[in-house]
Amino acid sequence: MPPVSITASGTGPTTCTSPGGNQSPGQNPAVPATSGGDFTLTPDKNGNLKFNLTASEPAQPTAAAAGCPNDNWTAAFTDISYTSATISISQGSFSTTCTFALQSGTVNDETYGTSCS
Repeated sequence: MPPVSITASGTGPTTCTSPGGNQSPGQNPAVPATSGGDFTLTPDKNGNLKFNLTASEPAQPTAAAAGCPNDNWTAAFTDISYTSATISISQGSFSTTCTFALQSGTVNDETYGTSCS
């Protein structure tokens, strides 16, 4: 049962929220985002592994990273465009890593085009 991990990277625009609850678009629309997850796979009776991986939601950006007026404000992503994903599989002394270039897609359940290198 090999452990598998996924890491996805991209950027996204943000919204800043004041302490009073008023929202304002962030001043820095290209805030980096990284998300990931770890999984354990179980092969079928023939030893094959078929799987879908879903990365967890990324941590929200800091107020400073989003360009909010000060640290009393909170920042949140409004959307994320992922640009790459890395999948790592290891078992015993064997390990392999594959990085995918994501040609399109956002965090909102879009279908991604990929190529592996």
